[in-house]
Amino acid sequence: ASYLGGQEEEYDVFKHSGSRLMAGTSAAWNAMMSIADGGLSSNNDYEDIQEYLNVADICDYMIMNHYAGNTDWPGHNWYAARNRVSPGDGFQFFVWDQDNW
Repeated sequence: ASYLGGQEEEYDVFKHSGSRLMAGTSAAWNAMMSIADGGLSSNNDYEDIQEYLNVADICDYMIMNHYAGNTDWPGHNWYAARNRVSPGDGFQFFVWDQDNW
């Protein structure tokens, strides 16, 4: 909240290790994962997931991890957060403890 705005209690926060809920609720996360698991082969699917996922942010996150050669990823060392009070704010992903050997 100190970086993205709003109040801490407005955020849904997940941590690596099996997508563990750290704060808030899991409703939006579960809805997003359900859409993703169903595939994103149509424009409607892609539009639906944007309600829950900040697509530009996940692209930046993926590029950074691949470019930097993060060897300690993707199964862990990440956080995801979403302000559930602000409509249209999808989950953003954050690197935590990146390693490359």
